[in-house]
Parts: sequence; C-alpha cells; structure tokens
Amino acid sequence: MRGDRPLYERDPAARQAYLAEGNARQPRKRVGADVLIRNPRDEILLVNPRYKPD
Repeated sequence: MRGDRPLYERDPAARQAYLAEGNARQPRKRVGADVLIRNPRDEILLVNPRYKPD
C-alpha cells in the first residue's frame, strides 16, 4: 500500500513542494507548544507524529 510510508520518505522533492505551497498560504507567525499529559496513574501520553521526520 502506497500510504504506509510518510511522504517525506517516499518522495522528498514532492514533500518540499507541498511544504513550500502550504507555507506560501500560511501566516508568517508560527506557534509551537510542548505539553506533558499524565493520567491519574501517573502514566505519560506519548505522540509520534508521522507527518514530519523529526
């Protein structure tokens, strides 16, 4: 299935073109946030975003 691997692995040039197009339409200011979420048992939620390589 073609969608198994993220776009940045399948076609780096297509990913760069996609990002450039999206960035041209975005506001210039960007905001990032770090959050630590714990449940009552003191377990931590971990998220692995597959839409970016880092």
